[in-house]
Parts: sequence; structure tokens; C-alpha cells
Amino acid sequence: MSCIFCNYKDTVRKSHIIYESSDYVVFLSKRPVAKGHSILTPKNHVESFSEILDAKGLLLLAEQISDAITKAMEIDSLNIQITYGDVIKKNMPHFHIHLIPMFEYPEGKITHHIELTVEEMDEIAERIRSFI
Repeated sequence: MSCIFCNYKDTVRKSHIIYESSDYVVFLSKRPVAKGHSILTPKNHVESFSEILDAKGLLLLAEQISDAITKAMEIDSLNIQITYGDVIKKNMPHFHIHLIPMFEYPEGKITHHIELTVEEMDEIAERIRSFI
């Protein structure tokens, strides 16, 4: 089985990568629910939270990236969603964390994915990187 997160270099535009270390990568979601919606994931294939060797380091990185997103997107709130398993059969059994900026929504909730151009995503990624 091919894992989309293990093969992120094949599916994520380099300009949409916000942060990369030897252990983790953070990139803009290809199906964002808000501008700045990012995904933090281990580079090595990890299927559950219990397999994370340095959970504290991971959460500190999530905090650092969340702070950068909050500043770049000029928001006060951000939703963090930890995801693992493949219940929805999307070929994503790889552990990952969604960092979702929370804006004022017309109905008061997130209802669907938004469409952004490559150029808009390039600009958002650059803005977030500037705060890391």
C-alpha cells in the first residue's frame, strides 16, 4: 500500500511545505477547510499516537507552527485535530495533525472544503514560514 504522507514529496508542492526537519514535515492541506489549514506529520510511517517516540517534541512543534499560523493568518483561534487510522478509507493510516485556523464563519461552523489557487497557497505558505 502506498502512503500519501510517506510519499509527500510526490504529492505536495515544494512551495507549500511550511516546515521540514529530519523527523517531521508540515505542509498546507490540499483540501483545506480554511486558509492556512496545515498538516504536521512524521516523515517515518507511524500509524498511531502510541508509536510517536518523542510526543513532547511533536506537541512543542505543533505549538510553534500553530503560533506561526495564528500570526500569519491574523486570527485568535486555531483547532488542532489529531488523526490516525483509516476508518474513512482514504489511504491515510499515517498519523498526522491538522492545524486549522478558525475564522468567523457565516453559519458559525466549518461546513466544507474551500478552493484556493496554487498562487494563493504559495503566498499563505510564505506568510506562515515568515513567522517560524
